[in-house]
Amino acid sequence: MNSGPVIYDYFDYREYLGDVFNHRKNENPAYSHRKFLADAQIPGSTYLLRILQNERKLTPKYLPNFSRALHHTSAESHYFELLVTFRHEKNVDRKELQLRELLRIRSEKTLYQLEDRKLRYFRKWYYPVIRDLVGLIDFGNDYRHLGRMLIPPVKEAQVKTAVEFLCENGFIRHREDGTGFEPVDPVVATPPTVNSTILRQYHKKNLELDIAAFENCTLSDRSISSVTMSVSEKTFQKVRFEIREFRKRLIALAREDTRPDMVVRVGFQAVPRARVKKKDS
Repeated sequence: MNSGPVIYDYFDYREYLGDVFNHRKNENPAYSHRKFLADAQIPGSTYLLRILQNERKLTPKYLPNFSRALHHTSAESHYFELLVTFRHEKNVDRKELQLRELLRIRSEKTLYQLEDRKLRYFRKWYYPVIRDLVGLIDFGNDYRHLGRMLIPPVKEAQVKTAVEFLCENGFIRHREDGTGFEPVDPVVATPPTVNSTILRQYHKKNLELDIAAFENCTLSDRSISSVTMSVSEKTFQKVRFEIREFRKRLIALAREDTRPDMVVRVGFQAVPRARVKKKDS
């Protein structure tokens, strides 16, 4: 049981625990949740199962016990503790600080350096915009002019840093004919299951910019609408599904467009505004 899942591959401690348990179960069919808890010196037989099923949280009290059963080094124990804290943190700002610490630890492992740099693609709202914009024009290394094309405008130094980041991390490349840059892939999309703090901050910033669009954009340059409705939980999940499917259709339209002349961001929000608690029968 010395080999198996590497903790630094994970940002979700439940996923990590599940993979470790399944790995041990594959090596030894007799391995059980009770055996894991016995190794952790925790009484009972269901605590691990309920954690894996998202019915219970791993409390700080049992962190050392779990690390003992997982055969962690001190460095791995620290990372594991951060994973648990990160997963249950509610404050967005504190959660981002915890993620930065996880990324810092991972950055010490050569294996993760490039992967984690790519996560920072969503650290700045204008990185994805510039990625697409440089594919439309040859800005002749005039970063000031490129920055003034963005809405809202971005400073020259920030644009230069963005272009360097995008180039170094494989999002854009020099055109073969020497006329500026082009995106490596036509469209960059993250799966809807991504639950990254970086993405939450990215969406939060874009929502702030959307508010500013009421002042900065004419009616013909924007399309902002909403609907407030009462639905069941089942219908709400259907709404989420329809949004995901519509998002896929928009991506397909973007892929098929051979003559783009603008960069747009299309956002979808389906957020509960009120809940009705049903009375017990």
